[in-house]
Amino acid sequence: MRDFVVLADKPGSGKRLQKIRSEHQLKDFVKVGMNLFWQRQAMFAGVALLTAYYFDFFLASICYLFLLLAEATDLCISKKVIVWKGGSVRETRKYLALVIMSQILSTLAIASFAIVMSWSEGPALHFTPLFLLFAAALFAAVNNHQIPQLLLIKLVIYGLAFIFIPARDLIVVRPPIDSYLWLQFITVGFVLYFIVDCSRIFVDLYRKNMRQFESLKLERDRAMRASEAKSQFLSTVSHELRTPLTSIKGSLDLMRSGAASEIPAELSPLLDMAQRNTDRLLLLIGELLDLQKMEASQIDLQLEAVNLEEIVQEAVDAISHYARNSRVEVAFETSGEALMILGDKSRLLQVMANLLSNAIKFSDEGDIIRVSAENEGGMAIIRVADQGIGIPQEARDKLFKPFSQLDASDTRKFGGTGLGLHITKRILDKHGANIDFESVVGVGTTFSLEFETLPD
Repeated sequence: MRDFVVLADKPGSGKRLQKIRSEHQLKDFVKVGMNLFWQRQAMFAGVALLTAYYFDFFLASICYLFLLLAEATDLCISKKVIVWKGGSVRETRKYLALVIMSQILSTLAIASFAIVMSWSEGPALHFTPLFLLFAAALFAAVNNHQIPQLLLIKLVIYGLAFIFIPARDLIVVRPPIDSYLWLQFITVGFVLYFIVDCSRIFVDLYRKNMRQFESLKLERDRAMRASEAKSQFLSTVSHELRTPLTSIKGSLDLMRSGAASEIPAELSPLLDMAQRNTDRLLLLIGELLDLQKMEASQIDLQLEAVNLEEIVQEAVDAISHYARNSRVEVAFETSGEALMILGDKSRLLQVMANLLSNAIKFSDEGDIIRVSAENEGGMAIIRVADQGIGIPQEARDKLFKPFSQLDASDTRKFGGTGLGLHITKRILDKHGANIDFESVVGVGTTFSLEFETLPD
């Protein structure tokens, strides 16, 4: 099944696609047969009991043993196909031939059972044997459409048995046209038409589903290749940009410190602007690399027992300089109780940095951001509450999605990549933690993180 990848884009891949399609049809057929195995056994046992009681015990026993032999053969071959992992065209043909052989054996056993049953009845309305054939043929039409050539063989065998039973009575008895034997023969013709039509419908539906399945799989494979190319592109570009940007940032830091030479007053605002934009680019590159690693499942957390309260305190201390420059106060209210969890310290610091920087960014001068850490019912709860602009209710569904912005216009007041909260959510998911928020537009927002604490 995995071999569908890039097959549609290669010349001369028709035989390969046909082989994969045959494998898929074969496994579909066998799985359906295995699922209905016990239903068939119940039906065969019931027919054998009826035949033994009402007709002939010896004939019923012989026919039932023939059926069991055919079913045992089919079961052994089906189990081999189930565990088969696919292979060459020759292997596919071999298993297909084995399945067809076992199914023909089973079909002949059922048809023989019905004929023997009708033979023991003599000229009559052969309700039981004809119903057995009808049930078997309808069963094949509904459940054996995955392999059309096998379905055709089974319908031919059942159809010949169907016609033989009433036709034999007509030849032996030679009744007038108004006899019930003629009515039975004509009715059999209508039943055969119904079964053939049902078979055609199910085969057409299966083929249509197969085409849709193959089309969807090919589209999925193309999308996966495009996603991989995108990830590789982002990773390469980000790594190539990080080195020169780091050098530029170092040079700007050196110039702004005055170590190289005294900075003219008119150049200071330009250097500050260059510094801010360099920081934004480095932040964007870092978040793009994080996102690419997360999508590729390449981030492995270094989990250990950590004190969540100490991590929050460290994050608050680290962002204090940014808060002072923004003229915003960050107040950490601690319970003094150790909140021990299993976590990755560096990633949890990243989570807190994202939440705190967002709170500062959306706050006005003089606002207070309140951070708390406490134990509530065995859960460590971290809250970051700001007095900023708030989050509209309609933005709740897209807030944690990548590249989402509350204000996505070209003239938006607040900068950012739109990746911070998405990365935060992904990191918390890997920790088995929850994140939620409550917000009132124009009043403020409170983000809540919930972790499971370690037992004492």
